[in-house]
Amino acid sequence: MYGYGGFNISLSPTYSVSRMIFIKNLGGVYCHVNLRGGGEYGKEWHHGGSLANKQNVFNDFISAAETLHEMKYTSPDKLAIEGGSNGGLLVAACANQRP
Repeated sequence: MYGYGGFNISLSPTYSVSRMIFIKNLGGVYCHVNLRGGGEYGKEWHHGGSLANKQNVFNDFISAAETLHEMKYTSPDKLAIEGGSNGGLLVAACANQRP
C-alpha cells in the first residue's frame, strides 16, 4: 500500500515494471491511496490533511488498510506500507499508531 498525502501534490496512477512483477509473479496486490492533504480533489481536500488536520491523513491511510483487510485483499500479517519523503512521515506515524 502506497501513500503520500501532502503539500497539495497529486499522485496519478503510473505503470511500474517492478510492481507488475510483484502482482503477476508473486500474487501481490498493490494499492495506491489518495489521501487528504494531496491535491487530487482540490483545495478543501488539501486543507483537510494539512497542518492541524494532519491526523486525517494518517486516519485515511489506516482506514484504507482496514478496508483492504475487510474486503479480503490482504491480512494484517501480509500488509506492507510504503511512502517516501512526506510519505515516510505517513508510514512512520501509521506504524506507530497502528503497529
